[in-house]
Amino acid sequence: MQNISALILRGKLLWSTNHTKEGFLEFWKAYEVDPKHPEMLEFKKLVRERTKQYQELVNRFILENDYEKSMHYIKKGLEVNPKNIKFYLLRSFLHRKMKDFE
Repeated sequence: MQNISALILRGKLLWSTNHTKEGFLEFWKAYEVDPKHPEMLEFKKLVRERTKQYQELVNRFILENDYEKSMHYIKKGLEVNPKNIKFYLLRSFLHRKMKDFE
């Protein structure tokens, strides 16, 4: 079993050095250790807020037919919340829209 404090600290250090994706991965590991830890409750709140923000940006850029920006925010959303099925579905939709089948 991993030490939750070490995982949280590693996540914060990665965030502070602009390694956001890696930082989120450490926080998700910490969440698996103790989802009720006070810092994990704050983490989940942050994930919900960022997920919503990125979903709104993706939708806006899809409506504007700016698929490159949509894909950028899908990627950001998956860094924050890799288990969010909506981002995968939107990414698939955009690949079809852009006729990118590889």
